[in-house]
Amino acid sequence: MTGSRGTTSAHPVTPRPAAPTPVPAAARPPDGAPPPAIDVRARVEPGTVAALDRLARWDLTSVATIRASYAAVAAPPAPPTPGVMRTDATIAGVDGRPDVRVRWYRPDLRSGADPGLAEAGADTRLGAVALPCLLWLHGGAYVMGTLDENDDRLERMVLELGCAIVSVDWRLAPEHPYPQGLDDAATVWARLVEDPAAHGVDPDRLVVGGASAGAGLAAALCLRLRAAGSPQPALQLLIYPMLDDRELTASIRASEAPGHWGLWHLRANRLCWGAYLSDLLPAVPAGNDSVSTVPTGDPPLAVPADGDRAPADPAPKKPTPDDAEGTDEPGGWDIPACAAPARATDLAGLAPAYLCIGDVDAFLDENLDYAARLARAGTPVELHVYPGVIHGGFGTIPRTPRTAQLLRDVYAALATAFGSSGPSAGDPRRVLEPVERAAP
Repeated sequence: MTGSRGTTSAHPVTPRPAAPTPVPAAARPPDGAPPPAIDVRARVEPGTVAALDRLARWDLTSVATIRASYAAVAAPPAPPTPGVMRTDATIAGVDGRPDVRVRWYRPDLRSGADPGLAEAGADTRLGAVALPCLLWLHGGAYVMGTLDENDDRLERMVLELGCAIVSVDWRLAPEHPYPQGLDDAATVWARLVEDPAAHGVDPDRLVVGGASAGAGLAAALCLRLRAAGSPQPALQLLIYPMLDDRELTASIRASEAPGHWGLWHLRANRLCWGAYLSDLLPAVPAGNDSVSTVPTGDPPLAVPADGDRAPADPAPKKPTPDDAEGTDEPGGWDIPACAAPARATDLAGLAPAYLCIGDVDAFLDENLDYAARLARAGTPVELHVYPGVIHGGFGTIPRTPRTAQLLRDVYAALATAFGSSGPSAGDPRRVLEPVERAAP
């Protein structure tokens, strides 16, 4: 459901219109061609439709070309935001793992970024004020993304919520397949919990969150913490999470004909999951760069560039630190739940979850299923589904009513988890004041 907080749940969303708006003749497919599975002009918010041509023109040849498509439309790094201290740092590795680069965003208390703290005469030294903290994991389908791309959004969150944010430069597949990106997230989490005072954060107000693949890592981190018997965060903030490699749902299958070259495509999804899970999958014959993990009961299928499928030779599964969290679901390969959280068969005992997604998102069905199973397992979950909203866009300026509402709801969820008394807590409209002025 959508709308104001307190009206959402893990129940079915408002049905899609049975009779979509007629499509202009110029937008129809050529005679004899099948209609797109996703009719973007009927289903996507008009303000987003107008901007679709500014999205990445995905070249689906390989992970390398997907990355190049993504980089071609990347915004330049944002300048520092007044009132926020932006600092790059290195977190020491744990358990023999490498060090992890992070970027900290904190209120500049000397500038009065958080009026409540400034008026109280708070000490401005690091650690003198224990701030609520969000451990943030950027998106990028497990193969893309940088620290830079969320600078502006995360700094606005710091200003509005009076919190600290640590953004993790987690390692990307295929150079660093599972579990290396998750290991990086776990390293940063472990160091925060081990000595929160050294980082100036409140151990009782730690949230882990992310967008897309980053949200998938956040969900996986909670599963790993549960397996280790470690405390859970105050909240897992899951913004359109990428959770399932198996291509089981109608919404992911529909993305084989997404209706516009800027929308996420099933082949891109398959390539990226294949890269991330490559250490767990059979060897791919030379010249092939994608592996389907669809559960068929047979060995996984290597997917050549020409789209034909040929059985791949099975190979032993490599052990991982998350084997205790593996799934026993039939079919496919033995992929641990910490690698693809939708494979988890037990979702009890996890951190409360906030999950949001648009209804024109290839991950819609896997997100709805995950939220419903969290609720059935007794894990508190708040679910928001936004009509007309596509995948991505959390870090950009909202230009439509529903994308603006998504952002307001995310801020409100964090304010609740933080027990925030910052400037946006009493008036959620403040969250969008600066971005509305900046919108064209």
